[in-house]
Amino acid sequence: MNRLVPDLRTTSMRPASSLMTTAATTKSGSVIGSGHARRSRIDLQYCCVGPGSPQDIGGMRKRGRDPGRGHHDRLLVSQARHATGVARRYRRVTTDPGVSMPVKDQRIVVVGASGVLGGALAEHLVARGALVEGTASSPESLGRIPSVVPGRHVVDLEDPASIAGFVLGITASGPVDGIVIASGIVAFGTIAQTPPEVADQLMQVNHLGPAALIAQALPALTASATDGRTPFVLSICGVVAERAFPGMAAYVASKTAHSAWLRGLRMEVRRPAIRVIDARPGHTETGLAGRAVFGQAPTMPEGMTATHVADVIAAAIEGDATDIASTDFSV
Repeated sequence: MNRLVPDLRTTSMRPASSLMTTAATTKSGSVIGSGHARRSRIDLQYCCVGPGSPQDIGGMRKRGRDPGRGHHDRLLVSQARHATGVARRYRRVTTDPGVSMPVKDQRIVVVGASGVLGGALAEHLVARGALVEGTASSPESLGRIPSVVPGRHVVDLEDPASIAGFVLGITASGPVDGIVIASGIVAFGTIAQTPPEVADQLMQVNHLGPAALIAQALPALTASATDGRTPFVLSICGVVAERAFPGMAAYVASKTAHSAWLRGLRMEVRRPAIRVIDARPGHTETGLAGRAVFGQAPTMPEGMTATHVADVIAAAIEGDATDIASTDFSV
């Protein structure tokens, strides 16, 4: 008997325009076509402006109509509100071809450069002229950092002292223009099966540790912005930050927590002009599932190559992306 297994390659999320074709509009009233609520660089200051929209509810009352009266009106307002939220969420998500933010000569820290995806991304950044500082979680794994990466460091995301010491050293030795979080661990098992200590470890390595590292490096990133450079923070949260999967609740929770934290950080660092990027690729062939800290991975469809995912992320860094959804990695 065939088992149903999670397909981590993509999600079934639809663009806002598929929910209500005429709902998402620019301030001037032009309609965003299918898919463009995520793919166009449009500043959606107002969305769904027009009769029946949330912004027009007062106008409907002035015209003697109850905006909540009748199934059609209720459905219209509900769909408009949903489209408003989705379109605003994806206000600046993918790269504008006319915007270029090259990483040449920028000093970029890649946390997890000893891993398959982190190493591939470090190589892509070096090829684009970046000065990359790669990290591994232990002295034994330092040798797995690609040879083209000039800087090699050990940082244990489960050890606050290790995080603080690393940030202190890396910021004292030069500017920091970018931080990439490509590290992580995974576990499999139902909520009832997963021990609390495993859930705690997932949260520490996948969210709390990276969050502490980024927070402590913010003064250096702010200094980079003051110097007229283009600092950024990028974390690879994965498709699990877009939807839940059975048998992975603790892992999903850790990645979703970090994705939510990034959204808050993005709002807080707009003034110093630090770009915050959330990358959510689907299942990628990195071998991570075979190194689970708990449980056993189900049989999964073949994933994307690390080279492909790294290429998409590197290109987005050099653009003006702040959000790289799972669908943006489609081959």
